[in-house]
Order: sequence, then C-alpha cells, then structure tokens
Amino acid sequence: MIAGMTACVVSSRLPQAGSDKAVSPRTYVFMCPDESNYVVRATGSEAWVFRQDSGLRLEAVPGADPLRYAHNEVHLVVDGENGILSEPGKEALTCRNNRRRAVWEHAKLDGVDFRGIGNEPPWVLEMREQSRIVLITDYGAYRIERSLPESISDQTL
Repeated sequence: MIAGMTACVVSSRLPQAGSDKAVSPRTYVFMCPDESNYVVRATGSEAWVFRQDSGLRLEAVPGADPLRYAHNEVHLVVDGENGILSEPGKEALTCRNNRRRAVWEHAKLDGVDFRGIGNEPPWVLEMREQSRIVLITDYGAYRIERSLPESISDQTL
C-alpha cells in the first residue's frame, strides 16, 4: 500500500557564473493567484522560464539577494518558495512554488522518461533517456543504476 509520496531526484551539476564551483539546478512550479503557472529551472548563472507556449532564458543578476534573473524587460525574483515574474504589459504576481509538482518537473527536465515512487520503505524508480534505470531506496541510502536491456518484441500474439 502506498501511504504517501517520497521524492528523490538526482540532478546534473552546472557551473556557477564567475566561479569554479558547481550548483545543482533547482526546479520550481510557480502557481499564481490568477490560476496561471510557469516552470522555472534555475542555477547560479541562469534561469529558464517555461510556459505552455514558450521558454525564455534569463541571466542571473550578480550579488542579488533574493535571487534575481533578467533578460531585456523580463525580470524574475525567486525568494524562497515565492516567485515574481515581471513582464511588460502584464501584472507582476507573487506566485507560490508547488513543491509536489516541482519534483516531477525536475525529473522530466533531467531526462526521466518514466518515474515510479512508493514508501514503507521509500523508493524511487526512474527510467532515464531510454537508456538506463535508476532505483533509489531507503531515504537515498542505496542507489542502483543499470543500463536498460534491449527490448524484446513478441509478435505471435
């Protein structure tokens, strides 16, 4: 029986602007009061904003706290679990991150084709980029990663 949701996502490491250090990308699904929403994939150097019809790359504003990203007249502020996207001709709304949806979007952006979860004990099974399978169990203590075998087709049915 699945009693709750467990999430464990492995992410790639990206370089931070002006630094040799790596920053794990963070994914948000910002839900807005007007019932609109948008996905943000942010690192130390950039943020990608994905909406239903478009995507836009914003550059990090150095030294900004909270995090700020900009491209021309489009600005994004990420302050904890809140996001404010400012665009010309549109009202800037404070939108709240939906953490449950963000975990799934993060996996999708990391190249996960299929994802299954469960608990007691917690586990996550992912098939990635149609080439490998990853099983993470026991609160992330154990990780097994294997190449996917060749598919077999039985056409006698």
